Amino acid sequence: MTETFGNVTTEALASGLPVIGFDYAAAAERVAIGENGWLAPLGDEEAFVDAVVRVGSDDTLRRALAAKARASVVDADWGAIARQLVAVIEDVVQAHEARTGAAANMAGASG
Repeated sequence: MTETFGNVTTEALASGLPVIGFDYAAAAERVAIGENGWLAPLGDEEAFVDAVVRVGSDDTLRRALAAKARASVVDADWGAIARQLVAVIEDVVQAHEARTGAAANMAGASG
């Protein structure tokens, strides 16, 4: 539950390992149930253990999840992440400029 940034989740998937995690933070973003791993509801330890047992004891399922694991994170390179961050920052700056520009125009019109 504390692996929020996603290094462990992303690195495991990139290594071809299916991931069992809680439906929270990075695992919720990267893991698709039945595709590259399994998710349990946040804090539901029994469901988490059940998922581990299910995937761990079913060779066919584990192999199928592992086969799709690496492909599910090929978009997680640092360049792509940096571009996403830049896009978010640009959106915030534009929204701020739009608000402050509108406020300045209103102040100028009333003066």
